[in-house]
Amino acid sequence: MTLGYPAPLIGACMADYFNSEDLARFNEVGKGSPELFNMFMKWYGEAMKPGALDAKTKAIIALAVVAMLAFAFVLTKVLALQSGM
Repeated sequence: MTLGYPAPLIGACMADYFNSEDLARFNEVGKGSPELFNMFMKWYGEAMKPGALDAKTKAIIALAVVAMLAFAFVLTKVLALQSGM
């Protein structure tokens, strides 16, 4: 769905949002603050354990949240580009 905006414009907005090359460097994320990174990984591991919701349901919810955040980012950027910002 492009909300009437041309797909190339939305594609241009996302060009700098995600670089697949960065996935190979994910292990470097914690180098700046190993303690904080370890705390995040512990929290993430606990959050994804089965409980009231199974891990698959949690992953689907996470995907939906990320999709909506990315959509909001793209929409904001498209509107900014259209307004000349």
